[in-house]
Amino acid sequence: MAAGQRGRQPPAHVPKGLGEGRRGQTGRGLDLGVFDIVIWAGAGVTLAGVAGLVACIVYVLRQRRAGLDEATLRSRLQRGVVWNMAALFISVIGLMLVVVGIALT
Repeated sequence: MAAGQRGRQPPAHVPKGLGEGRRGQTGRGLDLGVFDIVIWAGAGVTLAGVAGLVACIVYVLRQRRAGLDEATLRSRLQRGVVWNMAALFISVIGLMLVVVGIALT
């Protein structure tokens, strides 16, 4: 018996090696540890950051096509740069959560 199974045996009708969770459990539920949750939360935060980046691209393209004068366009693009940096920061934080979750699993 491998370490970590704590003396549990899979049911007799299940072939050896099947029906065991990652941690040797035979329960039927979703077996998420703390770091699994960190990984999935990080993936969600990363996707939110990427969605923000896409929104920044759409915003800048619309502002450029609007035919504004240079001063107005410059001020609006500066606002877009701020949102772009915020979205990039959020995406990086999410990726860091994923890496930490994987490293500590």
